Amino acid sequence: MQVESPSPAVRWSLLRVRPGHDCLVELLSGEWLRLVTHFCGRTILCPEVAECELCDLLPGRAFWYLPALFLPHRRPCLLELSAQASADLEQVAKFSAGSVGAGVRLTLSRRGPKSPIRSSFEDFVASPTRTRVDEWGSLLMAVFGFPALRPLESVGDYGERIRPQVLARAALAAARVRTGQKK
Repeated sequence: MQVESPSPAVRWSLLRVRPGHDCLVELLSGEWLRLVTHFCGRTILCPEVAECELCDLLPGRAFWYLPALFLPHRRPCLLELSAQASADLEQVAKFSAGSVGAGVRLTLSRRGPKSPIRSSFEDFVASPTRTRVDEWGSLLMAVFGFPALRPLESVGDYGERIRPQVLARAALAAARVRTGQKK
């Protein structure tokens, strides 16, 4: 009898900052990943090309992602930030620590459900844990159901490799939206 061992792949969750609660995080990288998405019952990645059928039907929204450790448990997570929240985090980190990078500790907070996430600097870790974008980028793309980056594959090359899949999913979602609009 053959038994398949559990998958070695680990999933990192997206950190959601609940209104009225603070989250202490330590950044694992300073390399941002920006993804544009459409929402039509679920979140669909936008290929950001003229051929995207969802762009004709639905607005796109950009999100910026960074890897972090959720403290005090040191649980790895992915920060998903809006344009305003990412600009605030970047400004606070650059002003207080000199740059956005591994080892910067921040408190993330949100006043209400429609309020943006605000960042405040806590401290800087002298010898931080670091992760490369090809490592955590694969974990982010797994959230959207896409394959991992290949070893030493650049983010641009990866984008070109999966673009046909992203276009196909967007076309399928657009067809569902059109069908729903006709009824």
